[in-house]
Amino acid sequence: MRELFNSPPVFVEINPASLRVLRESGGLELALQRAVDGKLTSACRKELISALQNFLGRKNWQPRVRAICGISAHGVSLRKIALPPLAGGELESVLRLQIEKEFPLSPDELAWGWREISNDSARREAIVAAVRKEIIEDYAAVLSEAGANPEFTLSAFARELLCPSPNEPHAILEIGRNHAELISIENGVATSLKILPANGNLADAVLKNSPTKIIYVSGDAAAQSGVWEQLSARMDCRRLEVPGGDGFSAATIGLKKSVSENILLPRLQSKPQPSKTPFNFSWTDFTRGENRRWLTRAAVLLVLLLVLPYAEALLLKPLLGLKLASFKKQR
Repeated sequence: MRELFNSPPVFVEINPASLRVLRESGGLELALQRAVDGKLTSACRKELISALQNFLGRKNWQPRVRAICGISAHGVSLRKIALPPLAGGELESVLRLQIEKEFPLSPDELAWGWREISNDSARREAIVAAVRKEIIEDYAAVLSEAGANPEFTLSAFARELLCPSPNEPHAILEIGRNHAELISIENGVATSLKILPANGNLADAVLKNSPTKIIYVSGDAAAQSGVWEQLSARMDCRRLEVPGGDGFSAATIGLKKSVSENILLPRLQSKPQPSKTPFNFSWTDFTRGENRRWLTRAAVLLVLLLVLPYAEALLLKPLLGLKLASFKKQR
C-alpha cells in the first residue's frame, strides 16, 4: 500500500556541470548550463524540470518524491566550532551565534548543517558546513517544480559512508573533469574540505593538502588523469568501487546507503526545521502495532463510508414501500 501512495526515494548528486539521479529502476545524467553569476540558465531549468518529471513518473495524486541530494564542495565552508556545555535544546541557538562570529555571512544568508563531534565536561565541539543559501534555493526550486521534495547534504559526506575503515585517518579524492574534491577524515570526523584543479599537478596538490597517508580515489576521470599512478608511488591509494551506468557515483551510492541503513548526514537548511513534521505515508512504519491499529481503524471507517449509503437504502426500503402503499390507498 505504501508503494501505491509514495514512490521510493531518489538520490541526486549535483556538480557544477552535471546532475545525476539514481533510483531503484535506473539512473539519469543531465548536463548543467550556468549563467555568469553561477546560477542555472532559464533554458537549462526548463530542460531539467521536463527531464526530471519524465524520469520520476509521479502522478498528480501522489505525494512528492523524496529526493536526498548531495552537492559539490564549491562555495562550501567547513569549520570546527567550540561550544559551551549547554543543554541540548539550546545547542542550535548557540550555533547560530557562533556562526555569526566564524563565518563572513549571517546564518540567515546561509544554508548550514552541523554534527556534534565531542560532548564532555571539558570540551564540546561541532563541525559546521555552510554554503550561500541561494545555491540551495536554486536547486530546490527546480526539484520542487519537477515533483520532488529535496533534502540537501554534501556529496563528500555521502562518499565517506563507502569507506571500509572509517575510523582510521584517511582522505577521499573525487576527480572530475575540471576539478577535484578532497576531504580529510580523522577519527571519523571531517577536518577539511578542499577544491583542487584537476589539470596541472594534482598529485602534488593532494599531498600538500592531505596530512594522511591513506587516500580513497573515486570519480569518472580518476582512471584517465594518471593521478592514481602518481599518488600510488607516494601514498596508500585505494579505490572506491562504484557500479557503472547512468546515475551511479560514489555520492549517489553513499546517499542510498544512508537511507537504507538509517545513517543521519548533516542537512544543509536555509531555515530552522519546523517543529511539526508533515505527514508522509512513505515514512510510516507499519511494523509497529500502534500504526497497524490506526491503519485498521482508518480502513474500517473507509468501508463504512462506502457501505452506509447502500445499507441505509436497503434498510429503509420496506418502510418506504408501506408509506407508498398507504398513500395509494388514501388516493
